[in-house]
Amino acid sequence: MESDLLAKRYMLCRPTGGLNDTFCHIERCFVYAKRFHRTLIIDLSFSDGLTDLRKFFLPLQSDQEVVLNANLDDLRFLNALDCFPTAFSGKLFDYKTVWGRDEQGTMINRDSKSGVSLQIDLSIDYPEPMLLYHHKGGADFGIEFLKRFTLEAHLADEVLARILAIGPDYSAVHIRNSDYKTDWVQFLRKIRRQLRNKTVLVCSDDFEVVQEVDTILESSSIKRVSDVAFKDGKPLHIREISVEAKDAVARSALIDLLALGGASDLYITPTKSGPISGFSQLAGSLCRNKDVINSLLGREVFSVSKAVGKVHLVQTFEIRLRFFLFRLGQSYRRRGMKRFVFRVFQRIFNKTV
Repeated sequence: MESDLLAKRYMLCRPTGGLNDTFCHIERCFVYAKRFHRTLIIDLSFSDGLTDLRKFFLPLQSDQEVVLNANLDDLRFLNALDCFPTAFSGKLFDYKTVWGRDEQGTMINRDSKSGVSLQIDLSIDYPEPMLLYHHKGGADFGIEFLKRFTLEAHLADEVLARILAIGPDYSAVHIRNSDYKTDWVQFLRKIRRQLRNKTVLVCSDDFEVVQEVDTILESSSIKRVSDVAFKDGKPLHIREISVEAKDAVARSALIDLLALGGASDLYITPTKSGPISGFSQLAGSLCRNKDVINSLLGREVFSVSKAVGKVHLVQTFEIRLRFFLFRLGQSYRRRGMKRFVFRVFQRIFNKTV
């Protein structure tokens, strides 16, 4: 039996980040492990979004070997194998990481002591019996991860009940306003005419947004499906809370996610720093592909005629102007033109907004 284990090759996936980030990194590892015939072992001890996949998901039939939640014995076994990156052989319990960017601006993870990168090329079939994947950062294919699973039965029942309680046809709004800030007041004011006299689900990680939305969207019937907003401005997924509390937050976040995806029309907006929240992107993917929600729930909640919702990316004037000035500044710098031109536009921006 031990010789059979040693004959196999393994990939240890240690995703870092929130819910969507975690899904995307695991999906990358699913694809790589299947392509190069490795047993995938998932360790969520570095994830900020989930503690154990088995508490929320049941895998659909799979033709690859996967361990959904690594235990101490699994990690000890892997720690005895030759590893790539080679500097981490025998050090799975010892290293600490620091995040930064390389010369091309790509986010990379390094050992905090030696500075050795954990970067790996997912197009290469490495010869080492154990491959360590430890990364963070978002992407837009979290839905591919969700296609591999159904929800745990009690969670599926709860999600279904919450969606049905909203009503048969509703719009939805998602606002990220914790670590990333959103111009949410202008966003809501910009869309309130479209939402007049409609049932509107509002999901946010900011307590102030949840409290004020009824005033701004006064002509809409506001619905909520969970209570996960906090007052201190910290993102939900990096809070110092117990495992039980973290699981409760993740459960509420999954309910929010699928309820947002169930909307006929979903309204999202970029954050002030530029990117769209990964959670918003994932909700948008589900809104356009409600058959994935049906699969997760194990029943046909949304018919074929209602399987494709509309996602509205709303950009406020400030966001549009900020992007324009950013692109203009990049263009001027690339061409070697004087920086004072860019500063003039910055001053115009500061006076206008």
